[in-house]
Amino acid sequence: MRQTRVLVADDNEGFGATLGRFVAVHRDMLVVGRAFDGREAVSMTESLSPDVVLMDLFMPGMDGFEATRILSHTHPDVSVVALTAQRSADSERMSLEAGARAFVPKIDADMRLIELIRSLASSNARGEGVIGETTNGGAHPSGSVK
Repeated sequence: MRQTRVLVADDNEGFGATLGRFVAVHRDMLVVGRAFDGREAVSMTESLSPDVVLMDLFMPGMDGFEATRILSHTHPDVSVVALTAQRSADSERMSLEAGARAFVPKIDADMRLIELIRSLASSNARGEGVIGETTNGGAHPSGSVK
C-alpha cells in the first residue's frame, strides 16, 4: 500500500505537532515534514514531494495564502488544505481563490480531515482536479472543498 505523503505547515508548535501525530497514526499516511512558515512550506514541498500540504493560513513571514498561491502554480499536483483557527467566510474564499483544494477550521481537524486527505490523495492519483464533497456534510459553510 502506498502511503499518502503529508506536509504540516503551522507556526503553532503545539497544534502542528499534535496534528502531525494525529495524521501519522494512520498507516496509510506518512508525515514527511513540518514547516513553520509559508516560505518553508514552499521549500519543503519542493524537496519532500508531499501529496497533501496542511497549510495554516496565518503564519509569520510568508503567510499560508501566498504559499498556497505559489504551490498551486508550481506544484499543481499537490493538494493544499487550508487550516485556520479563525472561522471566516473571507479566509475561506481567499484560500480557495489562492488554490487551496479545501478549507477546514482547526476546530474541525478530526477524522473528517483524515477522510478528506484520503479523498484528495485518491483524486490526485486519478488526475482529478476537484472532489465534490465537504468535510462537514454541508452542516455549515466552513469545511468547503473546491
